[in-house]
Amino acid sequence: MYKIFKFGRNFISFLLFILLLSGINSYSQQKWETISRPTSQNLWKCSFVDTLNGWAVGDSGTILYTSNGGYNWVTQNSHLIDYMTSVFFLNKRLGWAIAWGLDTNFYGSYLLKTTNGGISWDTTRYPVVDTYIRTIIFLDSLKGYLGGSPAFLMKTTNGGINWTRCSVDTTVFVSGFPINRFRFYNDRFGIACGGVMDIAGVIWKTTNFGEFWSVQTIAAEPVNDIKIFDTLHYLAVAGDYEYGASILRTTNGGLNWDYKTLGFFGVPAVLSFRNNYEGWAPMGYLKKFLKTTDTGVNWNLIDTPDSTGIFDLVFINTRFGIGVGLNGAVIKYKSCPMYTISGTVKYNDNNQPVQDGYVKAFKLDKTTGNLVILDSTVIQPNGTYLLGGVSQDSLDIGVFPNSTPPNDWVITYFPSAIYWKDAVTLYPTANLNNIDVSAVRMILTNANNFISGKVIRQSSTLTENLKDAVVYAKNGNTYVNYAVTDENGDYIMQSLPTGNIKILVNRFGFTNDSTFRNVTATSNIDSVNFSLQLVNVGIKQISGSIPLEYKLFQNYPNPFNPATNIRYQIRAEARSQESEVRIIVFDILGKEVVTLVNQKQKPGYYEVSFDGSKLSSGIYFYRLQAGEFVNTKRMILVK
Repeated sequence: MYKIFKFGRNFISFLLFILLLSGINSYSQQKWETISRPTSQNLWKCSFVDTLNGWAVGDSGTILYTSNGGYNWVTQNSHLIDYMTSVFFLNKRLGWAIAWGLDTNFYGSYLLKTTNGGISWDTTRYPVVDTYIRTIIFLDSLKGYLGGSPAFLMKTTNGGINWTRCSVDTTVFVSGFPINRFRFYNDRFGIACGGVMDIAGVIWKTTNFGEFWSVQTIAAEPVNDIKIFDTLHYLAVAGDYEYGASILRTTNGGLNWDYKTLGFFGVPAVLSFRNNYEGWAPMGYLKKFLKTTDTGVNWNLIDTPDSTGIFDLVFINTRFGIGVGLNGAVIKYKSCPMYTISGTVKYNDNNQPVQDGYVKAFKLDKTTGNLVILDSTVIQPNGTYLLGGVSQDSLDIGVFPNSTPPNDWVITYFPSAIYWKDAVTLYPTANLNNIDVSAVRMILTNANNFISGKVIRQSSTLTENLKDAVVYAKNGNTYVNYAVTDENGDYIMQSLPTGNIKILVNRFGFTNDSTFRNVTATSNIDSVNFSLQLVNVGIKQISGSIPLEYKLFQNYPNPFNPATNIRYQIRAEARSQESEVRIIVFDILGKEVVTLVNQKQKPGYYEVSFDGSKLSSGIYFYRLQAGEFVNTKRMILVK
């Protein structure tokens, strides 16, 4: 039984506004801290090669260096008093920077290079006057790219001694627009982005090691940065000071773009992802962040720490991020607690230790269907393993044989599962010990045959190759081989025994499938193909241990947009006894929104997802009722 108290519409609106503001601001402050300002000059760009060594550049020829992760900085001598536009370091020794000459002595760009970490810099003038380089990047010590305005895209293959103009599709009018930034997925595949305000936002794309760049208009305002998840999935940020920020997403390599204006004044300066789903875009003079937790589908606008104007931001890993901005501002990401997971990997049939291979902690990105590797370690000769750094988040554990055969076990999920829905998900709140995995035995055959095929991802709007699907071959109750699909969704299994072999495919987060093939000693069977669909994970048990009490946990993330996770535990009255469990979501007026759980459940730890994409921003409550236990908590949806 619950009561609804009527305070009046205006009071409720005011209370909701205050609570929402409180939630948003506190969330931002939890994640970032300000560092003592090393200069009063504006800092526009930064480059870090690891969690200790980094450089920042700014006004009046400012170059700063830190060797302790940004807590202390020293000034390096650029021998310039000009506006620094870009900096890039390949390693602790080798780096480049760009400055603009904007006085009567020289109108154009300076190119700076160091081979000793910035102790000394060699400076040259770019030979074409009135050319303003905005960005520089190197893929190795020899190959690099320049971009800027007026229109040019330059390449070097000798460390910057000589620069040549790249071949660009000049049949497209916007090919001559300024370039703001480069991003490369690998040596072969890269994208440059830029444009002109109030005219067009443009991307240039190469798929042949920079030999040729195609050109595409994707927005009405300049594109400032782009995240390449893979060769098909990109996310770009754009904006101007009239219409504000916008984001663009593609899932088919840029053939089609989903364009959305966010309704926030200001321009996102850069886009940096902490992991595959959490991205941050500082808004410069607006002194705000754009933040996404679902690979860019939805965004929140939150305060920067101490209302600091941030213009560049970089994440080295999930725990280390740093940004620079106005008046020498430096901010650092405050990492969440990290825990270890340890255990032993043994064969499932004789309990003897597995002596090599890998253990990986990972999670499913429910938006893209991609697997996100959180940590990885080798299996020791005695079968033990130690994962050294995982955060407080839902994750799964898998054991993986070495890629080089012969192997005598197959990919297995904790505690001893082939199908991912049979695996137990973990949620570490402390170091976890004795997370033991029983690897499923495989018996190999020496034969001159193979089975090959493709696994694709199928939905109502999408058909694409599916990477990381595991295809198993099974003879009766015995596993006889396995393979993992590559980026093209292809797999091949060789040396199979004769008989009616079952081929089954399993991909985390997707439906599974199977078929049979009659195999002979010399048969080569092609096109054993499978089509899988991403599934709604729903309610999932996240630990095999038995709790001593009922408990409802705070949802995470909170605030959220649009999805969040709710964990709860069911008390161990008796291992075989089940409890009637209900979890219901209410709005601020006490109206039931949705029932998330309504079933009998055994004692254990559980997690259920809540999707608020069809709801308006506001405060919501979720209530767990199990037996005589009732508990309610608050969550905030911010769109």
